[in-house]
Amino acid sequence: MASPSTLGRYELLYPLATGGMAELFLANLPGIAGFTKRVVIKRVLPALARDRGFIDMFLDEARLAASLHHQNVVQVQDLGEDANGPFLAMEHLHGSDLGELLKTRGSGLPFAIAARIACDACAGLHYAHERRGPAGEPLGIVHRDVSPQNLFVTFDGGVKVLDFGIAKAAQQIANSATRSGTLRGKIPYMSPEQCQGEPLDRRSDVFAVGVVLWEITVGQRLYGANGESEFDVLKSIVEHDAPRPSTRIAGYPPALEAIVMKSMARHREHRYPSCDAMQADLEAYARSTGWSATTRDLATFMREAFSARADASQRLELADIAAEGRVTRPVPEPMPTRATVASRPSNGAMLAPPDDFPTRLERTEPRKKQSMARAAIVLGAVGFAALAMTIGYLMRGAPAATPAGATAPVGTAAPAGTAAPAGT
Repeated sequence: MASPSTLGRYELLYPLATGGMAELFLANLPGIAGFTKRVVIKRVLPALARDRGFIDMFLDEARLAASLHHQNVVQVQDLGEDANGPFLAMEHLHGSDLGELLKTRGSGLPFAIAARIACDACAGLHYAHERRGPAGEPLGIVHRDVSPQNLFVTFDGGVKVLDFGIAKAAQQIANSATRSGTLRGKIPYMSPEQCQGEPLDRRSDVFAVGVVLWEITVGQRLYGANGESEFDVLKSIVEHDAPRPSTRIAGYPPALEAIVMKSMARHREHRYPSCDAMQADLEAYARSTGWSATTRDLATFMREAFSARADASQRLELADIAAEGRVTRPVPEPMPTRATVASRPSNGAMLAPPDDFPTRLERTEPRKKQSMARAAIVLGAVGFAALAMTIGYLMRGAPAATPAGATAPVGTAAPAGTAAPAGT
């Protein structure tokens, strides 16, 4: 029986991806009496492990990310180091990021569901914004990279903000795919002050949440949808107010539109002062409509949207990948999906941003083709389901008409601008 590869106290099960900065593995943390916990391991590449300045910064940022403990922030569970450099153990999630969810539906989300997701994202961000150091000093944490790909919805109705803290370390890598000059983040979700390289505060994240909320309710990209250059997108964000959602779809709720537009005010002093204030208005809007979606509603919505994947996730929770929680089969080569992953770190995932913008992840072939079938035979049904779900969580391909592994949109999408009750 083959023995698993190990990294510190973790058993590496399958490689998931290799990027310009790190490689990812699905792993188990074994314990006594048959205890095992599945995690995602992110290990710095050997070439970067020799860069002491980068490693010091990576460790500083990793410690910061590991200090964030909130139900709406993905958890960094461990920070370790071996002879080959540092690594992170991260929470293993089952679900989908908002980018894939929108592609699967082919339309915007029901207003109640969108408001619930935005509320939970605001809660996670506000928690981070409020963090203080040992002496009570504000840490001044700003995410700087809020986007549909960094907001993850689980099959049990949880919403997780991904990529806290670690993104800063990626800026030390030459030719980083996430930066344009000294800019940090994905351009279509940057605030005007971020576009201009100004000092940032929490209101920059408020702007980004507003852009995401605009997109998930309208069902369209706000900036860069027509192949505009990075410069043109930056110019548009800085010089022009965003179009009102009601100009794109009929029947958009005026109260929700007011929240979206206030969050995206070009001048930060006109925005919500915090994500908490934005969340309060979103919750008041939901109560006023009678469509206040619950976590249960969101779970139902997700399981209907991704029924096959959700069923596989549930089976995976009841059965280990192999007997006694150990790998008994060779690690498959090649991987079901060949990809080049963006050169940026992440404390929860490495996910693709909008098409044609920095940090995009390219698939060289669809998953459903021959390599996927070969991997399914090697891994077995349950093992392959684990791998497919995890890669789906860590690596979103772009562009694609329908995400790999996703089911067809649930039923018939509600007409644009028609608010549907939660769970529909």
